[in-house]
Amino acid sequence: MNRLQNLLARGEHLGFLLAVVGTPLAHLPTIGGPDPLIEAKTLFVAWLVGVVALLRVLRILAGAGGRATGDSAGPPRQGGLTAADRRALGGSALGLLALAWGAIWTISLLHAEAPGLFFRLSLLQWAFLLWLWLASGAEEPAARLGTCLTATALSGVAVAAIGLAQYLFPQAMLQWLPYGGSAGDTRNLVFSSLGNPEYLGGYLALMLALMFCLSLRPGARAWRPLLWAAMALEIVVLLLTGARGAWLGALAGAGAAWLLERAGKRRFPRWKTAASLAAAGILTVGVFVAFSTANPLNPYRVNLWGRIMELGDPRSESIRHRVAIAAASARLIAEHPWLGVGLGRFASAFYGALEQMLAEDKTGSVASYLETLGGRTPEHAHNDALEIWVETGFPGFLLFCAIVAWGLTLMRRAGLTGDPRAWAARTALVCCIVILVESLFSFPLRLPTRGMVFWTIFGLGAAAGAEMPRAARSADSAAWESSQ
Repeated sequence: MNRLQNLLARGEHLGFLLAVVGTPLAHLPTIGGPDPLIEAKTLFVAWLVGVVALLRVLRILAGAGGRATGDSAGPPRQGGLTAADRRALGGSALGLLALAWGAIWTISLLHAEAPGLFFRLSLLQWAFLLWLWLASGAEEPAARLGTCLTATALSGVAVAAIGLAQYLFPQAMLQWLPYGGSAGDTRNLVFSSLGNPEYLGGYLALMLALMFCLSLRPGARAWRPLLWAAMALEIVVLLLTGARGAWLGALAGAGAAWLLERAGKRRFPRWKTAASLAAAGILTVGVFVAFSTANPLNPYRVNLWGRIMELGDPRSESIRHRVAIAAASARLIAEHPWLGVGLGRFASAFYGALEQMLAEDKTGSVASYLETLGGRTPEHAHNDALEIWVETGFPGFLLFCAIVAWGLTLMRRAGLTGDPRAWAARTALVCCIVILVESLFSFPLRLPTRGMVFWTIFGLGAAAGAEMPRAARSADSAAWESSQ
């Protein structure tokens, strides 16, 4: 690459760093709207995607101009694209799958009424799709992935610290984050810069898995006390959010990290493993008990145990809500199997399906559920894969599964090689698994923060996995063991 191309590539890398650092912290109190934090983050995401896309186009043009004048390394341009151009244009398998997915979205959007309106409503999803395509063609993705993971971890510590400060000093924090009582569910007054305890919990589950993987990184011994302290902070705030799906995501991330380390033939000494698990368990149980009982540490009378007990109560609003969504979604899939109801139309289609179910209701259960809703309409299915299937039909769902499967396969393959950068691929794989597990109970891929972090790590991780050679595992294992 010539000098200008290098400069533009660095600008793209800065954009990826801003995606994982800036999106969680971005907010604009004056933006207005029903959910101002989400509105502000969506605006930030759209701006960032546009800037990085412009830098990508300029980098390709700079390379073409350099080859035409002989200022760039490589063969002159003779009407075709070089391998670097094809990679930058998303010509990888992942990039082509993303383009095919976008084509399905377009068909789904245009076949129903008011495509312009629903394009605006689904603007964040289009931004994510373009971002995935850009990440799949990033220059030196393995190197970019490592720095992005570190930046993500630092941002997570800042978000957790803000959440703890909200719990301890709620009135003082309202001066900086004036969203109390207006930004969704303000359970326990802890939502940090994400606007909702459920969103914060899901994000912190990802951060816990990331911190755990960083502590296993070769050569990380000197940093482990700091990483463990950050994990302790994030465990406390995660439990305060009461986000049950996030707790499951954190457990899935820890399990995936442990399995990958075993597959790579890497071991902690047994006493270290036992001590680490015991310390984490004692902290978790202590916080759980402290915030499930009445005591001076629990002035807001948080009841984490009550959140667990709700899962076994079929009459609880949470369970009834998900059962109704599943039933209505099954009806919509059966009625629109190939093109779906249209991108961005889940909320309106869901309420229409409920009206049909109400007309057929002989037990009164649907009427009771509608009374519980109180006129509120769920915007999402609380299951990302299900919502994708409902909106874009079976082809859209199949392509989503293909993209996820291909990306995870590339990351797993790279993570088990002897490449010194394999730790980044393993960590990216674990982070993606956490978000995907959460997506079974929530809608992280429909939200700006976790969606942007996921597609950044996923795109760079898959591109890095395709870039890394298939070396023997023994070299990486030996390097890891010598660092202990």
